[in-house]
Amino acid sequence: MSFDPPPLPPQGYLLAKLGYIEEPMAAIAIDVSPQTMIEYRKKGLGPDYTIVGRTVLYHPAKLEAWLEAGGTRAFEAQETAEPAKRGRAR
Repeated sequence: MSFDPPPLPPQGYLLAKLGYIEEPMAAIAIDVSPQTMIEYRKKGLGPDYTIVGRTVLYHPAKLEAWLEAGGTRAFEAQETAEPAKRGRAR
């Protein structure tokens, strides 16, 4: 009698189970281009994200919270309210 190991789950099954989506799909979800989504992330203007390996992932709840907070407008308002810091940290 031979023993067959249980089948492996599909790759990324836990991320899918938890609802994470990749950056291009997140861009579609908030109606911006994938390039705009990348720019938001690089400038710190976008929603919270997670990186697994080389893949940037977003959770729908984080996208929704970001939109409800005003999206990039919330960050722009925060920047104008805080004085710009200049010079080098010592």
